[in-house]
Amino acid sequence: MTNFRTLRVYQDSMELVLAVYRYTADLPLDERYNLKSQLRRCAVSIPSNVAEGCGRGSRPSLALFISNAIGSAYEAETQLRIANSVGYAQCDELIEHTVRVQKQLVAFHKRLVN
Repeated sequence: MTNFRTLRVYQDSMELVLAVYRYTADLPLDERYNLKSQLRRCAVSIPSNVAEGCGRGSRPSLALFISNAIGSAYEAETQLRIANSVGYAQCDELIEHTVRVQKQLVAFHKRLVN
């Protein structure tokens, strides 16, 4: 199907993963198995779903995996907002990056289903 490596949404979501890893490295140790782990997993899930969907070979399958990536992107935003709310290092730029990826994913999904 589509070469996922060339997709801007894949590239931007990979950059998001790296930024999330950098951010979560500074979270308190007691968050190692909670917020840190959860945030990293949902961030990693975004480009992983894009890649997997591209490898499935059909438009409906790709749309399903992009839908999963959208869910993971919303989950990542929520985790980041929680981190802000509980007083950890502010991550407003990271939230903005996440929202940009969400918008790309939603636009991509719309193109696939229409």
